[in-house]
Formats: sequence, C-alpha cells, structure tokens
Amino acid sequence: MDLEVKKIKISGWNPRKNFNKSELQGLQESIKKQGICQPLLVRPLPENGSFQLVAGERRLRAAKALKMKTVPVLIKDLTDEQAREIMLIENLERKDLSPLEEADFIQGIINNDGITQEELAKKIQRSQAWIANRLRLLKLPGEIQALIISREINSRHGIALLPFAGYPVFKVIMKEIRKQLKAGKEVSVRYLNDTIIGDAVGGYNDDFVLDLDDFPFNKRDLQGYFDFSKCKKCPAVKKTSRYGGTPTGRNCIDRRCWKDNLNKAKISLQKEKDSLLKGMKDKKVIDTNLLEYNAWNGLSVTSDPWCKTVCRKCENKKKAKIGGVICIDPKCYNRNSRSKDNKDKKKKIEEKKTAWKTVDDFLDSDHPGNFLRYQDGSGKRFEISLEILRNVLSMIVKHGHHEQLKHGVERWPDAYVKHEEYGYYRVDVSKIPDEDIPKAILRFLAAEEIDYCKNFSKEDLAGFLPEAMEYYPGGGK
Repeated sequence: MDLEVKKIKISGWNPRKNFNKSELQGLQESIKKQGICQPLLVRPLPENGSFQLVAGERRLRAAKALKMKTVPVLIKDLTDEQAREIMLIENLERKDLSPLEEADFIQGIINNDGITQEELAKKIQRSQAWIANRLRLLKLPGEIQALIISREINSRHGIALLPFAGYPVFKVIMKEIRKQLKAGKEVSVRYLNDTIIGDAVGGYNDDFVLDLDDFPFNKRDLQGYFDFSKCKKCPAVKKTSRYGGTPTGRNCIDRRCWKDNLNKAKISLQKEKDSLLKGMKDKKVIDTNLLEYNAWNGLSVTSDPWCKTVCRKCENKKKAKIGGVICIDPKCYNRNSRSKDNKDKKKKIEEKKTAWKTVDDFLDSDHPGNFLRYQDGSGKRFEISLEILRNVLSMIVKHGHHEQLKHGVERWPDAYVKHEEYGYYRVDVSKIPDEDIPKAILRFLAAEEIDYCKNFSKEDLAGFLPEAMEYYPGGGK
C-alpha cells in the first residue's frame, strides 16, 4: 500500500548517522526512472494515525527530495525492541555502515531493552565476541574514533590501540601512526602490532615504559628492591614482540605506577645502605664485595696526595679486605678531590702567568737581537740571515699545534688570521715585522714549553734558538 510521506516519522534510532550525498543523488535518479521498488517498513503510532519508520530512511529522504507525496510501505505491529533489532540487522547487511555507528546502536539496544550481549548476538546472528569488540570501540579516544570514521584505519586497529589509551606511551604510538598516514603509507594491523607498538613498548622509550626484566643501566641497582607483586596480573604490563618475533619480556606502560615503585625502591635501597654504612663505621677492615661499586673510593697517596693529611684521622677511612685503603664516604671524597683539582688549576694558571712574564721581559731586552749570530757545536760563529730566520719560524708554525700558535702570536694579533674557506685560524708569518722575527721564534718555542707546564729561566730562553736551528732543516749553515 501507499502512505503519505508526511505521516511517516523518523525515530532517530537508526544506527546510520551519516548519509553519502552522492549515493542519495544516485538513488533519486533511480527512483525517477523506476520508482521505489522495495517498500519502506513502518509501524503504526498511537497518535493521529501517524507511522514510525523502521527501515528505509535513505529511500524516504530521496522521496522527500523529489517532493513525492506518497511512498509504498509495509505496515507491521512491532515493539520498540523488535523495531531496534530490525534496524540493526538491516544496516549490518550494508558494508558502508561505520563500526562506531554499529557500536553506538548496539549499546542503545542493550541499555533500552535490558538484554545481554549473548541474547542480542543470537538475534542478529553474530558472535558474542563480535558484540563485545564493537562495544569496546566506544571506549576509544576521540582521535582514534575520528581516524576510524574517516576510514584511515579500521576497527581492528582501534581494538589493538585500546589497551594503550590513557598511558603516556600512547602519544608515541599515535605520533608514528600519523607520520605514516601523512606520508601516504598504509598502516596494516600487523605493522601496527609488530613495528609501531613493538618499537614504542619494547624499544628504548625509557621515559614512558619500564622493562621489568631488564632495568635501564642507571636504575639497575633498584631492580632487587622493586615491588613486582602486583605486576603479574596488571593490565598495564604488556608482552610485545618486535618485528613479528615471539613476545618476550614484560614492559610496564603505567609510568605513574612504576615511577612510584622506583621511588619506594630507592628508599629501601638507601635504608639498606645507611644500615650497612652504620655497621661499617665500627669495623676496621671492609669487604668491598658487599658494597655497591659507587659506595666507596680507593685512597692512594700517589694519586691523591691530599688524603695524607685530610683523611689521616677520618672515621670513613678503612682498610679493604683485598688490600689497600678506601673511603666509605664518596661525597666527602669527591668534595676534597674537586677542591684539590681547583687548587691545582689555579696554581697552573699562576705558573703560566709567571712563565709568560719571564718570556715577555726577556723579549723586551736586547738579548733576542743576538740571535742574528749563531755558534755551532764546534764553536764556529755564523751570521744568520733574516731569510733563514723566517724559514725557521715558518717551520715552527707549520708543526705547531693550535694552543701553541694561539698563545705564541698574541703579541702580533694581525698575523693570526682566519682561513676564508675552512674557517680555522692560522699564523701568517709575513705579517710579523722583520725586527720581531727572533722574538716570534722565541715566543712560539716558549709557548710549547709553557703548554706542557715546564718551568724555565732566562738562560733556558737563550738556548731555544740554537736548539731550533739544529732541529729545523735549513738553519744557519
């Protein structure tokens, strides 16, 4: 029979919320030519002789768009429960229905009709597991639901991602998924499980995941004090496989939980250390095998001369069972060691300042000019040409290292130039005045000695040039 379009009411129960415009236009063209071949299913409503649509909303929308006054219908007396079940079955037969639309409608049937998943599964001829998995999709975060609706991923991806939602590692997983999708790559469920999730959970994300069987190196001493009692049945503990291999190890993705447990482990470890340290202070000989590797330091007068006075009467100074002397207070040891290092650095700085003052005083005297005359090993004297001295200086610069050149050329800053192509600094001997060549040779040779923290006098400086003339080829003969 035909029924006026205006008498048909849409229930709002239809699981399909999105209607493809191009498909509706195609349906309109078909109705124009052939009419509505399959009647709409409706049920009578108690008020005003109107009817409620049960199946055929797409056909009704097309009829309204074509301004049809009547449509063919099949009228059935149905309860609310029966009407909702027919709507679900009718839409499940269509492939274009979104899994989330199915899940939302299934949840509505269970809530409104008070039936179990098993009962509904029998009525729509699906398994209970299928019903349960559809309902699980409703627990997915909005960003995953959006990807399912846009069909960039499917419901199987959603089920695989659900256990990680709400944990910090979830951001790492989603970042990689979006990266793959943006690059136009297909993310299969297998690739998601084996590679993306496998790398995120079983990889090296120590900030988000804790490998319960193999703690990171900086936390390994806490593994023996970590409380694993609740980890066995905890849903946050995952067994994952990388590259499709057999799942190995246990990885906890609940960062808040494992960090709390790590802090408790630190407290337990510190208590044991304090107890052990307290007992050690009463002992004269210590077995270092019972201590952590960083709980003591060896004391040696040769390498740590300060300990001869600073540690002489300290209660933390003990004899080791395996021989030698140790300090069982690493903080105190490190503090004294740093203090000694700082004093040594200051001393070396002062020694270098003194050495450079000696060099500069000598250069400002008349002695460097005497280097124009050279006496060889037999006592015979030679006049040294300026050309030879420049050659000697060039050889010194060629073989000198960075610090030697940097300090040696300080009196002639214009000669310290930057290489245009490579960007490093070099010494341009041609920019040093002729009268300063002997001084430059002395200063570069002195810089090498000062760099090795050697002390020398003016007499030593006077012997630098003869040594240089014999060491560098082409000098004096």
